[in-house]
Amino acid sequence: MRKHRIHWTGRAERELGRLDVRAQERVRAAVLTLADDPRRPGVKKLAGRHLEHRLRVGDHRVLFEIHDAHVLVLVVAVRKREDAYE
Repeated sequence: MRKHRIHWTGRAERELGRLDVRAQERVRAAVLTLADDPRRPGVKKLAGRHLEHRLRVGDHRVLFEIHDAHVLVLVVAVRKREDAYE
C-alpha cells in the first residue's frame, strides 16, 4: 500500500498556527498518521460533502479531503469543535 502525501492548504496552515504549541504538535502528529491510512478508525466522512472527512484531535477537528487518484490527503481546515462545520 502506498503512503498518501500530506498537503496543507494556506488556510489550514494559518489556522494551525493560531493554536498553542502543544495543540499544534498533537494535530501535526495525528495528521501524519493519515499518510499510512487516511480512512483509519476515528476518521468520519462528512455527510453532504463529496471528499471531506474529519479527524478529532482533542477539542479540535481536522477537516481534510482524500484524493486516492493522486495518493494525496489535503488538509483544508483545523478548527475548534464548535466552529468546525461552519
